[in-house]
Amino acid sequence: MQHFHFSARSYALSILILANVLGQLGCQQSSAPPAPVNQPLAVAEPSPSPTATAPSPAPEAVSVPAITPASVAVPAAAPAPAVANPTKVTDLTQGKDFDLSMLDSSKVKLSKLLGRRKVLVINFWATWCGPCRREIPDLVALQKTYQSNKDVEIIGLTVEDPVQAREVVKEFSKQFEINYKLGFSPTPMFMAFNGTDPRGPIPQTFIIGKNGQLLEHIKGMRPAFKEYIQQAVDLALRT
Repeated sequence: MQHFHFSARSYALSILILANVLGQLGCQQSSAPPAPVNQPLAVAEPSPSPTATAPSPAPEAVSVPAITPASVAVPAAAPAPAVANPTKVTDLTQGKDFDLSMLDSSKVKLSKLLGRRKVLVINFWATWCGPCRREIPDLVALQKTYQSNKDVEIIGLTVEDPVQAREVVKEFSKQFEINYKLGFSPTPMFMAFNGTDPRGPIPQTFIIGKNGQLLEHIKGMRPAFKEYIQQAVDLALRT
């Protein structure tokens, strides 16, 4: 009996020791750090932000409507360039002559105004045209500047009807104290001077030299109109 009792105790002790050893081995395994995972993290590359650039300015373009009482030419923002190759006004009109009805009821032919050794300034306009109105004080001042110079003549030719608008133009002339000659342009004459521009803008100003050559052509109202015209006229007088 003693021998069996001893063996049982020894067997139980052995089981306890074995369990303790296995328990220690299990704790050491669980406390060990996990094996590294060799899988790279995906990093989202930020999409490059577009470079902020100022928008390209649209080219300036001035659209001048056709001549109608309800629509007036837009003033030109930039000065009209000088005519590089002067041509005879008779080339513009293709040799045609035109009868002008003046405000004082007199008649004059275009050919009689050209080639008389005078510098001629012709301004096409209308009483209902806003830019034309703003040019008139400058033309009045120019007439005062050259009133004693017989080699310069300024003429305003309205594109309005000489019968229907005569009294309106007379009253307008008094109101604006116009001191230069006024008349009515026949439509074919204006279109000959206007050329191929389908818009037919006004105001338009032409400076014609002593020999009948076109020296300057200005479409629309331009800044410093008086100074520009005066410089062109003075240059024409010297040449």
